[in-house]
Amino acid sequence: MAVAVAIAFDAGILLCADAKYTAPSRIPIQFTKIFPKTSGANDSGRSIFLIAEPDDQTAAALHAAERKLRVIESVECTIDRMRSTIENALLEVSQRKTSQSEPLPECGLMAALYSAVDRECALFRASGVALRECVGYDCQGPAAYLGHLLIRDRYRAAQSMDSVNLSTAFAIGTDALQAVRAHCFTCGDCIEVVVMYGNGQVSDVQCMRPDTPRERTLGRLGAKRRR
Repeated sequence: MAVAVAIAFDAGILLCADAKYTAPSRIPIQFTKIFPKTSGANDSGRSIFLIAEPDDQTAAALHAAERKLRVIESVECTIDRMRSTIENALLEVSQRKTSQSEPLPECGLMAALYSAVDRECALFRASGVALRECVGYDCQGPAAYLGHLLIRDRYRAAQSMDSVNLSTAFAIGTDALQAVRAHCFTCGDCIEVVVMYGNGQVSDVQCMRPDTPRERTLGRLGAKRRR
């Protein structure tokens, strides 16, 4: 069972998921679930899509959304416009799938969006063909119930002390994923994590394997904020 987690903190949004990392012969292969892209003309927006369990429909929706986001005019690249653009992509893929008389699975997708027009970022989850805004944190995937169980109390405690910073969000998210992996042996053997900051900066996607020092990963995620 897979799980994807997104957590809002005082300076942005952290997204993470289990991921598979295999090394057949001499070439290591990583199967990613995190897809950061620029959006709008002149890169006036940013998007990060997080997929709990990749499948053909979710991949089609992701590619359609990325194409549509890319052609939005700079002055129109608001959070609301980006949201409606993604919803249109989800609807198109849904209608295409329905016309084939096949069952339509739930699209396990989350999206962090930044708009230079609005000067803010926001987190959404797909619910059917609609995007619902998430406040605080959210989990997606078959093991989402475990993620909520592991995160809820820690996140609320951090909120009550006004201490939801990057370090706290990173600890809560990665601890939850490691605990889920301990119970669900079909989860990936490593953790992918990325951060979108409130100013639109996006960190590189970090792959944290079991032997990767957590402090090194956290430092790399925070590097963008210091620039």
